[in-house]
This record gives sequence, C-alpha cells and structure tokens, in this order.
Amino acid sequence: MAGHGRAILQQREYGGAVKIIGIASGLLTCLLLLPAAISIHASQLQPAPAFDLPHLYNDSLFGPHDFKGRAVLIDFWATWCAPCRKSLPELEKVAARHSGATVVTVNLDGDKGKARGFLKGKAQAMIPLYDGKQIAAKAYAIEGMPAAFLIDKSGNLWKRFDGYTENTLQEMEAELEKLMLE
Repeated sequence: MAGHGRAILQQREYGGAVKIIGIASGLLTCLLLLPAAISIHASQLQPAPAFDLPHLYNDSLFGPHDFKGRAVLIDFWATWCAPCRKSLPELEKVAARHSGATVVTVNLDGDKGKARGFLKGKAQAMIPLYDGKQIAAKAYAIEGMPAAFLIDKSGNLWKRFDGYTENTLQEMEAELEKLMLE
C-alpha cells in the first residue's frame, strides 16, 4: 500500500508537468497538420513528374508536358475530402481570373461518376482530370488532400501546398501571378 501511495503522490507532484507536456504535444501536432506551403529553391528546381491522365468527361489525355510555356496549378482532390469541397469552387474562380495560366484538378476517387457529379457545371475554367489508379498521386507523393503544386513555364516544380485555408488560396494565387510574369 505504501508503494501505491508514493505513486499517487508522484502523480500529484508531476501531474501539472504531465498536463503541460500533453498540451504542448497536442499543439505541436496541430501545427504540423496546418496547411503548409513548401517552396523549392531555384537551384533545386526539378521537372514536374510526368503523367498522362484522361479528362474527367472524355478520353483526351493530358499531362504537365501539354502546358509548357504556361504557369500551371495542379490540385489533387477527392469528393470525400471536406477541404477539397471548399477549395474547388475557389480554384475555379482563380482559373477564371487568370486565363494566362492553367488550373488542372486531378480527382483521386475510385468512382469517376462521383467526381463528375460533384463537378457538374462547376469546372468551366479548370481542366478536370481523373486519376483512379493513383498514377499521378504516386508520382507527386500525395499523402493528404487537398494538395496543390505550382509548375513554372519551363515545366519545373515551383511550390507545393498541403491543405487548404483562405490564406493558402491567397498565397497560391499570388505565386501563380508571379509565375505568369516570368
């Protein structure tokens, strides 16, 4: 019993420290899960991974090579992804405002019909592609969604965005505008 009492006393003595460590750990986890933009230094630019994916509404194949000479934003999404459902209408507006750039959306659902149903009438300025076999998703190392990439006019990866907030969208659009001017 004396050992048990000592453990309770130690828990009381260290309980505050344990709570602080728990809170700090929780905050760190949240910070790690916040949307992040990862810039690629000019000396580290690499060609965007190649892929050829079908258009969501027909069998035309598209890939990054089709957009050389243009600034490109590629966004990976799925219908079950709540942040994706918020970001896609905003990306459509970005695409409409920047006709000198190309906005490509890559759907990763296993069911093409779900993606078509969700985008029906919403993807007028974007190019919707379908990646049911996860070909491009693997090439771009997609671990969560939404995930977006900016590609410069030479076809090099410029920046990666993981997650979505209004701030992320603003940063994405500002970077896209910079790439359009280069």
